[in-house]
Amino acid sequence: MTDEDDKTNITQKLVMSKFDLGHITNDFSAMQVAMFDSPAMRAIEEESKRLQKITDSITGMYSSTATSALFQGSEILRVSRIAEEAMANMHGISSAAAAMAINFPAVDSLASQYAELFRNPYHSELDKVAETARQALGTSNLTSAKFQIQCDEIRKVAESIHSPWINSQNVLASIQGIEGLSSIGKVLRESIHPFEKSTTHFLRDQLGDWRWASASTSALLDPIQRSEFYVDKGLNPLLINYPSDAFDEAISATGIRPEIRESFAPGYQRPSETVTSDDEPATHMVEAFKTIYAFESRIRRFINEIMSEKYGPNWARHRVHGDLKREWEEKRNKALESGEPEHPLICYADFTHYETIIVRKDNWEEVFKAVFRNKESVAESFRRLYPMRIPTMHSRIIVSDDMLYLFAETRRLLRAMEAYSKIRHIN
Repeated sequence: MTDEDDKTNITQKLVMSKFDLGHITNDFSAMQVAMFDSPAMRAIEEESKRLQKITDSITGMYSSTATSALFQGSEILRVSRIAEEAMANMHGISSAAAAMAINFPAVDSLASQYAELFRNPYHSELDKVAETARQALGTSNLTSAKFQIQCDEIRKVAESIHSPWINSQNVLASIQGIEGLSSIGKVLRESIHPFEKSTTHFLRDQLGDWRWASASTSALLDPIQRSEFYVDKGLNPLLINYPSDAFDEAISATGIRPEIRESFAPGYQRPSETVTSDDEPATHMVEAFKTIYAFESRIRRFINEIMSEKYGPNWARHRVHGDLKREWEEKRNKALESGEPEHPLICYADFTHYETIIVRKDNWEEVFKAVFRNKESVAESFRRLYPMRIPTMHSRIIVSDDMLYLFAETRRLLRAMEAYSKIRHIN
C-alpha cells in the first residue's frame, strides 16, 4: 500500500467519523429528551434540527501508516476528543447507549483510540510539573517564595487527578495544559477584581479574544464546528485536550468550577426553567443546564435589585429600549395566560439582553461601571457564554471546551456581582 493510499484511508475514516458523530449528537438529543421527563427537558425543543452533515474531506495528513497518523493532525485530535466526550455522555445517560454504539462503530472506535492515548503520570513526570511552571513563570515578577507556592499548587492539582491525563505522545503538552488551567483558576479566585486589566489580558491569552466574536447558530449546534470556532477565536487547545473524566477532575481541582449549580435565586426562575434533580447523571449536558439556569436566575435578581434601588420598581420603563420592554411584556402575558405565576419583568428577558442592559451608556455610567469596571471586558465575558448556551438549550452534546468557558465566565461575573452586593448590602 502506498503513502497516498494510507492518506486516503485516513481521510475517509475521519470523514465517516465526523459524519457518524453528527448522527450521534442528533439521536442522542432525542434519546435524552425521551429519558428525562423533567421540567427542564420538557422546556427544551422536543425535536432539534439535524446537524448539517459534514462531508468535506480533510487534507494535509502526511504519514505512511494510518495508526501513527491518526492523532498527529490537530483536526483529527479534536474530532477524536469530541467522539470520546459524545460516547461518555451517552454512557452517562443509560446502559442502553451501548446498543447505540454498535450503530456508530467509527465514532466508538475513534473514541476508544483517543482514550488509549492517555495514562497516569510517572513520578518523574510529576517532577516536570515544577520545571514546566518554571518555564512559564520564570520571566514574571514573582518572588522565590511565591514562585514555589505556585509550583506546589500546580503539582497538587496534577496529583489530585486520578483519571489518565498524560498524553503518552506528548507529555509536556499535558503538563502545560494543567499549568494553564491552574493559572486560570488562580486568577479567577485571587485577582483584586475579576475584570481588572491584568485579569482580562490573561484570560484573553488563554481563552481567546472575543471582542468581535460571532458565529452562525447552525455552526454552534455542531460540537465539531463549535470547537473549531473556539480555537479560531484563540482558545489554548492544551487546556482541553484530555479525556472527559480527567478534564472534569482538573476543572474542579483548579477551582475553575463555580459553586452555583444548585444555587438558584428564588423568584427569578420561571417554572419552565426548573432543573431537576440529583438523580440525573452528572454529564456535561446536565451540568451545563444546571449551571446556566442557576447563573441566569442570579443575574436577573442582581440586575433587578440594583436597578430598582437606583430607579424604582418600574426601571425598565426608562432604562430598557422600548422594543425590548414590549418583548418582555408579551412573553409575560403569554406565561400568565398559560397559568404561570407572575415573576419580575426581567425574568422574561433573553440571555443576550443582560449584556444589552449592562453596557447601555446611561446604565453603565450610573450603575454597572461600579460593579464590573470594564465595559469592553464584561461584554466579552458574556460573548464567551453565548455559543455554549445555544446547544444547551437545544439539548445537544456539550464538550469540555464549552464547560471551560461556562465555568470561567460565570465564576468571573458572579464574583464581581457578589463583591458589589456585599458592599451595597444587597442580599
